[in-house]
Amino acid sequence: MSIGDDHRVAHQASTLARYIDLTWHPLVLQTAVTTAALDAFAAAALHVAPHTLPAYRAAFTHARRSSLHQLLNDAHLTELLMRLPSLLGQRILVVGDSISADALSWANLFRDLFTALHPHVHVTNNSLTGRTTGEGIAALANVLREAPTHVFIMLGVNDI
Repeated sequence: MSIGDDHRVAHQASTLARYIDLTWHPLVLQTAVTTAALDAFAAAALHVAPHTLPAYRAAFTHARRSSLHQLLNDAHLTELLMRLPSLLGQRILVVGDSISADALSWANLFRDLFTALHPHVHVTNNSLTGRTTGEGIAALANVLREAPTHVFIMLGVNDI
């Protein structure tokens, strides 16, 4: 394999890693699966060494923080978000597919934005790559047990 091939494989693995976060998945939560075991599984699926996944996640976090910084520097947007009625104790849940599951998705940036401006609001992204509308509706029974005050649903792309 050439250096160009190595770079292309690493880029593909990094892109795919954006969509692999099983730490919140109900099957994982019901078992004693460790983060290390999840990383070993994801690394095997991506054909990379497990130690590369934290570096990918750090890069995704850095990219989201950079976007967050740009949004927070938008005085008009920040003012609008700060004028929201009291959100004290609100629990916002996102249920979606890969569009929302992506580590760089709107849903994760939304969570980071609310964490920065309204730290008393809890935003949970319960999205899963490949999820269909039927699967999302079926998952609602489990996630509604957490008693969210608001639910954002973005599904349908995988129904086609």
